[in-house]
Amino acid sequence: MEYEFIRDPDLDVVGKGFQVEFSHEHRIVGRWLIEEFGTDLNELKSVFNFMSAIEAGKITEQFVLGKEISLKLNRFEALIEANALHQKEHDLSVYADDALELDENDLSAGCGFEDFLDMIEAWRDFVIDNNRKRSR
Repeated sequence: MEYEFIRDPDLDVVGKGFQVEFSHEHRIVGRWLIEEFGTDLNELKSVFNFMSAIEAGKITEQFVLGKEISLKLNRFEALIEANALHQKEHDLSVYADDALELDENDLSAGCGFEDFLDMIEAWRDFVIDNNRKRSR
């Protein structure tokens, strides 16, 4: 999983100063990180807490329902999926004649548990470092 964290001080004014770029097949992971947590490290701490519980064997898996994107996590992998994948009232086949192509990379992605942990630790460290710089 390739990613890059970006801080643009010029966009801080409109609340978009922190951004992420992920490889094409993991774009939804970046969306999940920004849309569900952003720079709120208190919210992200809950992810670290249940990841620790999974590592310690206290729980076997965790599901976090997000506003737009959800996380399924077990000891081996993290699966990030758009909630729209599970909406039964919408039949996507009705759009087949519109010549639209559904890009599944935008709806679902997975990675290993350790890679996921490394990524969110790197995000946490990036936010902390940049908040320090911003407050100077």
